[in-house]
Amino acid sequence: MAFEAPIYHFDNILDTYGFTITSEAAGYPKENLVDFRPWTYWMPTSTATQYLVVDKGAAGISTDCLSILGHDLFTQGAHIEVQQDTVSNFTSPTTLVTDFAVASNDPTMVVFASAGTERYIRIIISNLSAACYIAVIFLGEKMVIPVGPEFGYDPDRQKIEAEKFLSYTGQFLSSSIRFSERRVMIEYRNIAQSFVASDLLAFLEDHYGAMKPFFLAPDPGNVYGTDKIYYLSAPEHPELRMPTTRFNIEKRNWTFIGEGVKQT
Repeated sequence: MAFEAPIYHFDNILDTYGFTITSEAAGYPKENLVDFRPWTYWMPTSTATQYLVVDKGAAGISTDCLSILGHDLFTQGAHIEVQQDTVSNFTSPTTLVTDFAVASNDPTMVVFASAGTERYIRIIISNLSAACYIAVIFLGEKMVIPVGPEFGYDPDRQKIEAEKFLSYTGQFLSSSIRFSERRVMIEYRNIAQSFVASDLLAFLEDHYGAMKPFFLAPDPGNVYGTDKIYYLSAPEHPELRMPTTRFNIEKRNWTFIGEGVKQT
């Protein structure tokens, strides 16, 4: 079975541009979706189809990834669609994610073709059997580390150095969602200098260095599967080193270290 390149989802246009949503139950506002905390959550007021709409303005930023953490969408039978349009009432939308049936209550990541530069984009949550809850949503662009086993990366060599249950176990709707604390260290080898300059440095400076949470899928859809998704941030005092490889000054090595949670 072939390995897939690791995905880092750190861009979140919902946090950048704000959004509207169909409804929010008292005490469970939409702001909880973008507060980075997996133990606070949003709830609708009913089982009616919910529409989350973001206005990107004139920025024209493309989107190609949706990540969700801390939810019961599978239990409630939810389906998800993602659409974009040039107008806010979505009279002629382009569908980016079609009727995606959530497979489990584990963290979910959906990768789709780049959305282009249409101003409005919306997430549709439908087919609910009961009012759902969601703790964290990211919608934006992903970063794919362009490495594979031929470059020395092997997901099975990933080190989880420490693991324990967090003290703030989430209690959701008479159900218990447990988050296990994780420290993850992965070594990437032979990364092209051009990728480091164009993509990786921006991630390190804007998210890793600032300790903002992000999603990591080490091997989406294959050995680890789409349910092996971590919600991580940098350690408090990260050591950022990207030495050149021994034989090629145009290639870089990077040891990634992240600390966070995985839903269990």
